[in-house]
Amino acid sequence: IENQANEIESWLNENLAAFQMAKNVIETTSPDDEELQKILDGYYGTNDNCAEGLYVADETGKMITATNSTKKESNPCESVWYKDGLSRWNMGVTEAYTNSDGTAVISATGLLNDNSDKVKVISADLALERVSIIVNSYIEMDKAEAFLVSTQNDEILAHRDMSLISTKLNESS
Repeated sequence: IENQANEIESWLNENLAAFQMAKNVIETTSPDDEELQKILDGYYGTNDNCAEGLYVADETGKMITATNSTKKESNPCESVWYKDGLSRWNMGVTEAYTNSDGTAVISATGLLNDNSDKVKVISADLALERVSIIVNSYIEMDKAEAFLVSTQNDEILAHRDMSLISTKLNESS
């Protein structure tokens, strides 16, 4: 269990550091929307853990994603990642949730201070399937299985059976 916890924590910290670096680049360059698009395009595809890349939404609901991203939100300001991002300057992770694509994720998210006059949040989705791979790759006992459950809401975050991810522990046999 300690190996799994260390691996998950290391994986999260590595991803958060990469996203924080991108956030810092944006904040120090204070790009307009066209330049921001180019920056997001530059980061797209550089991290296998976030297939849709980084994306930004402002308080008006305007969302900018990488050109090749399929990430869509009908109302970004009401999303889990946007609301959570309003609560922190540095990138941090949300609780697990199902995103607009129907994928079980956690999002790395934080306020973006690009010197514009709008409140903006930057975010990237991390699929919980990756956490399941970490959890299941460290099983050292014969016929043993492991799964990860949130202590906040008893939600299954990682399991060998992908259909159980994002379900409640008491909903499962």
